[in-house]
Amino acid sequence: MRQTNKNTVKFPVWVITAYLLPTTDNNNICAVIDEMGDVSPLWLTIYTPETMEQVSEWMEVLQIIRDFDELPENCFRNLIPIGNWGAGWGELCIDLSRPEDKIDEEDESTWSLVWFDHEDFDWTEQYLGDDGRLYGHPALPSLKVLLEWYFCGGLEEEFEQETGIKPTYKWYNELLDDYR
Repeated sequence: MRQTNKNTVKFPVWVITAYLLPTTDNNNICAVIDEMGDVSPLWLTIYTPETMEQVSEWMEVLQIIRDFDELPENCFRNLIPIGNWGAGWGELCIDLSRPEDKIDEEDESTWSLVWFDHEDFDWTEQYLGDDGRLYGHPALPSLKVLLEWYFCGGLEEEFEQETGIKPTYKWYNELLDDYR
């Protein structure tokens, strides 16, 4: 019988895919998403590391926050930073403690993409669970959903029906001009 280390973290295939995504304009991307029932565009900054050292640097930023807020040693254990929610609102992370096969798109408490508001200064009060780990605000159900919405236009038809605006390449570029 094969023995597994209880501290082993299993990476979903989508984690690896996220680091291979091509992005433009300083890695800022925009798509129509469903945020708490509101279908609207939202910017993200996606990290695209070229080396594992860059991933380590992003993890070190989290460690600085941990030290500043005097959080427990392993509070970030299951979090992998992959970007910035709202392209500046705060760290977007994959929470590996939430298995893909247990995600329920109707139940935000099961979502594996979470974000941490950089304006929340007491992370102990805002995000620390009784188990000593951090749990962010729900962002998206999964990395698979992020890929579907941001790179396949999964909600563009619904957005057009609700708003009368057809999200075209030109429309996204105009949003980009407004964002800059």
